[in-house]
Amino acid sequence: MIVMKFGGSSIDSSQAIRNVAGIVRKKRNRQPIVVLSACNDTTDNLELAVNVAVTGETDKALAELDKIYEYHRQMAGELQLENHWEKIFNDKSRKYYEELKILLTGASMLRDIAKKSMDRVLAFGERFSTLLFSCYLNSTGTPAQLLDSTEFLKTTEQHTSAQPILEESNPHIERTFNNSVGDGKIPVVQGFIGSTLDGAVTTLGRGGSDFTASIIGAALQVEDIEIWSDVDGVLTADPTIIEHAKVVDRMSFREASELAYFGARVLHPDSILPAVERDIPIHIYNSRNVDSSGSLIRAEFPDNNHTVVKSIAYKEAINVLNLTSTRMFQAHDFLRKVFEVLDRHEMVADLVSTSEVSISIAFHRQTGYHAVMDELSKFASVSLESSKAIVCLVGEKMRARKGLLGTIFQTLDQINVNMVAQGASEVNLSFVIDEKDIERTVKKLHQVFFTG
Repeated sequence: MIVMKFGGSSIDSSQAIRNVAGIVRKKRNRQPIVVLSACNDTTDNLELAVNVAVTGETDKALAELDKIYEYHRQMAGELQLENHWEKIFNDKSRKYYEELKILLTGASMLRDIAKKSMDRVLAFGERFSTLLFSCYLNSTGTPAQLLDSTEFLKTTEQHTSAQPILEESNPHIERTFNNSVGDGKIPVVQGFIGSTLDGAVTTLGRGGSDFTASIIGAALQVEDIEIWSDVDGVLTADPTIIEHAKVVDRMSFREASELAYFGARVLHPDSILPAVERDIPIHIYNSRNVDSSGSLIRAEFPDNNHTVVKSIAYKEAINVLNLTSTRMFQAHDFLRKVFEVLDRHEMVADLVSTSEVSISIAFHRQTGYHAVMDELSKFASVSLESSKAIVCLVGEKMRARKGLLGTIFQTLDQINVNMVAQGASEVNLSFVIDEKDIERTVKKLHQVFFTG
């Protein structure tokens, strides 16, 4: 048994859906479970419709909804569904449309929308895509069963960013999929969405479809989890900067997690956690280039190829708080007081560099600094630097590589490096630069470590 997750860019047209159906059919002997995201941009467009609705412009909000509805209806028409499945698609999609219409009209009247209602709206992106895909599979002679993720994926009540409750979800997952797979049908389920214990719809936040795939795979202890997107796998750098970035054929879970946290867009950090615990391999494939071997991610790999740096990632929109103690605190008192303030304001640091009486902290956050700085200024001299970026080199055993820092600083001798930090896990080495220097920095480092 395997789990196959397809992202929105893999199902953004009728031809793309045909292509994905072909990929799934080739894996039928492995008992695939298909997890789908919303079709490309649908979640963003639903969010846009809500934002228009809360301004009171009901007609404009419903016009945005009409575009979403017609987009899916048009794809269904192009797929030429068999009559029975065409009727099922039309009837169910119309019900989805009518419920969305009620939700948007209510938001327009109230000039507001609760997070609980927002989750109900956003969940329809995945409902439309899975309805369409399951109808197409059945219409073309591949038995499929559309399942509702809200019936088996139980979450906390943090609407728009809910966390799965695995001890509640796992028994439901086992029961649901063992029955479905046993019937010989391909289960098709929504990523991204779940429900609270009392049945209210929730969403898992961006990247939630990967999380869904990993949760299902871990609960069922599947052979593989396949993540299909529009790139060939994990790359040595952002392909928008490095046109001929190379595919990393294999990575450890630790390396993949660090890459995801520091900006690589192939995997969401949380998505790999359930698979890590079960040591389930994750393959990253390109649905538009099925001949690519992709990337394989596992808990550990013996490092036989002597590659130290596997990939270069970066995170934009970084702000750096610089603090120097204005009183004679001992080091532990100063650090404790700083992090107590940050904890109260729910600020999570991306990077920290410290000395006895000074500390620099990098955050990927754009608001809320004034209140934090006011509180910190009671016992420290505080300044804020904006328009920064974190660049991260990822690879196992980098700490053991002699001269690595020297190579980096020599390569970046014309670029201002503000902070340097090496993780205790030996997997990443990160530093802060000016945001305007991202492209130049990535190109220089890629030349040295991958093409030089």
